[in-house]
Amino acid sequence: MRVVLVQPSLEDFYTTPHRLSALGAFCVKSLLENQGHHVTLLNYPLVAKKPRPVKRPSWANHLEPFLLEERGPVSYFTGWYRWGLDTEEEARDILSHGPDLVLISLFAHAYSEEVLTLARACGKIPVAVGGAGVSVHPEPFVREPAVDLVLAGEGEVLFREYSLDDLLSRIGGDKLIRTSRYCTADEMVPVISETTGGRTHRQAATLLSRGCPRGCRFCSNSLTQGTSLRRLAPERIARAFRNYLAVPDPRGPRRLTLDLEDDNLLFSRDYLRDVLDRLSAEWQRAGRDSQDLFLTAENGLDYELLDGAFLEELADRGFRQFNFSLATADPGRLEQENRFFAPEKWRSHLAYLKEKGIPAITYFICGLKGDTREGIARTLQLIHREPTQMGISLFYPVPGLEGFSGSDPYGGVHPGLSRGSMAYPWSGALDTSALVTAFRLARLLNLMKNEREAVLHEDLILTILREKRLYTYGRDKKKIPVPMQDGDLVSLTLEGLTYPQTR
Repeated sequence: MRVVLVQPSLEDFYTTPHRLSALGAFCVKSLLENQGHHVTLLNYPLVAKKPRPVKRPSWANHLEPFLLEERGPVSYFTGWYRWGLDTEEEARDILSHGPDLVLISLFAHAYSEEVLTLARACGKIPVAVGGAGVSVHPEPFVREPAVDLVLAGEGEVLFREYSLDDLLSRIGGDKLIRTSRYCTADEMVPVISETTGGRTHRQAATLLSRGCPRGCRFCSNSLTQGTSLRRLAPERIARAFRNYLAVPDPRGPRRLTLDLEDDNLLFSRDYLRDVLDRLSAEWQRAGRDSQDLFLTAENGLDYELLDGAFLEELADRGFRQFNFSLATADPGRLEQENRFFAPEKWRSHLAYLKEKGIPAITYFICGLKGDTREGIARTLQLIHREPTQMGISLFYPVPGLEGFSGSDPYGGVHPGLSRGSMAYPWSGALDTSALVTAFRLARLLNLMKNEREAVLHEDLILTILREKRLYTYGRDKKKIPVPMQDGDLVSLTLEGLTYPQTR
């Protein structure tokens, strides 16, 4: 059977390469090929080198007062873009492959409209949809006449329990096919997916484990993968990496950054050591210089699970950047989320990385239930005082999280607003003005610690600190005040800050 497996184009203010890795789709491709089917995988967000500006949808109009024609280091988002082809172009391309089945993969429910639109454009060819974004809330896809089958659950289970003939025989009956269990470690499929590439460097992603026992209220991992942690056998990961390296690189040998996408890399040090040993061995077996293999963990590392010796070991093993997950600086609320606040350990890690010249980013979430302006200001100041850049993640819901369940998990709000870029006041703790202001403040504080860039924008920084008011650059590169800013949050955050920074 000929199957066209699609990761659809998407629209947003921004995206990042590791989100476009299509690891789930590659996994399904492998499973179906093992059944003897001909599978063409089309990862449309990576088709074009650059995104195209398109009209912003009307459901994002709440952001209209906050969007400027601006530029510079403290700007908010300015344009709405599409990564990939237009829907009609996608459909023509898909149909040109003569498929017996179109299988559309959705990695996040926030982009469900792109999937539904593409399904309608595919005409009379049978269309099935699946992926994490479908599994957490399949109802909209079940209601869509253009969708023939709705596959909820992990591909490793679905495509072992059902053949494609079984699935196609269900068309015309109950659309929803839901698995009753999660995959085992032995059933997991190892995948290495390349996401970006340049003249001398390329980037790829992989996933070592499934499931999370923590159950944090802001994370959907346990919803789609279960609460039991399962890990791929290290030798299977090594084999997948060997196969990836065996494919000739058309640009010749290049440095590689391999992103380990797991949320729980540090739960077992011995397991991680084994995996890293094998990855390094395969890299060197391919005749590559060990200094040309870089490792990252874009989903973040739990700094409290690290000690100084293991941090040093990871740096020696090829981690060239460390992303730490702080969530929030409020100890009481961290405990509610099964996280703990260990500021001295975090500071010790950052001091070591500074000494070694290894960059670090500390991420926190803004907009959680219970957040206050005072709390966000404390978190911003806390991170600013340390040798780390900060990454701010604006809270967004996923169906199934606490407070977002049932047949209408978003309470009548358009699902597209659950994109992390939307600054929508989901929890009610902070309004859009405060969320956008926090985003800009995070950019400002990062700028103040970037010595080379800060010198270029010193007048902007000093004006903001003096007036306790945010400014940005307009079209003519002149300073203009930021409209609709949350003055209280600005004042609380900038209180006592100086430039250059003093301790």
